[in-house]
Amino acid sequence: MFAVNNKGWTNNLHGMAWLHHFDQQTKLSLSTPDEYRLLLCDGHDNHISAEFVGYCLQNRIKLVLLPPHSSHLLQPLDVGIFSPLKKVLAVRQSRLFRTGVCRIEKAEWLKHFIEARESVVSEKNILAGWRDAGLFPENLHRMVHQFSSISSNPNPDPDPLDVSNTSLVHQLDTMNTSFLFNSSPPPPATLRSTNLALLTSLETSTLDCQSKTHIRHLSGIADRLQAENHILGKELDEIK
Repeated sequence: MFAVNNKGWTNNLHGMAWLHHFDQQTKLSLSTPDEYRLLLCDGHDNHISAEFVGYCLQNRIKLVLLPPHSSHLLQPLDVGIFSPLKKVLAVRQSRLFRTGVCRIEKAEWLKHFIEARESVVSEKNILAGWRDAGLFPENLHRMVHQFSSISSNPNPDPDPLDVSNTSLVHQLDTMNTSFLFNSSPPPPATLRSTNLALLTSLETSTLDCQSKTHIRHLSGIADRLQAENHILGKELDEIK
């Protein structure tokens, strides 16, 4: 089912329309009218309006709100369905985008969505979403572990090198430059982090201005060529 809005965003009206649909569909699975249904939601305004909450209370729907900023870890749809769905959609549309098509019509998008939905929305993925979120079977350790992994690494991308009181030559020696001594191209992340460290250390070096400019230029060329090479490799795989 689809609903539309002039602004393109959901609102309380759409939230209530969906809740009525949820109510009618899940009633069919009840053994007795006295049974409750569980509804997990994030804290979006549509899910905590007085009308929404009141309807749940009146119709034996247990409304449970997930902690803020946790839906990507705890919401089964995000974990088991939406994430792979986005990946499949991206793969199907990437061929068009790489040929220079920067805009697709809604009908084209819907065609891709239907194809992706058929391959992703399955019983296996739905059950995996509940399991991987740690909700069913209940796995409190898995939930806590996911949150602790995030909080223990608040800055996943620290500066590659501390440039204080060190020379450019010494910093180059400490970089991960082992890829320079073999014929295999370095992984994109390795080359990128090394180039960033080089450019950062360049600011405190005593090299002349012309040499600094030359190094910056070479670093940019290396990043660009590697990106182009990666794109061409993907296109060649598709052609084959």
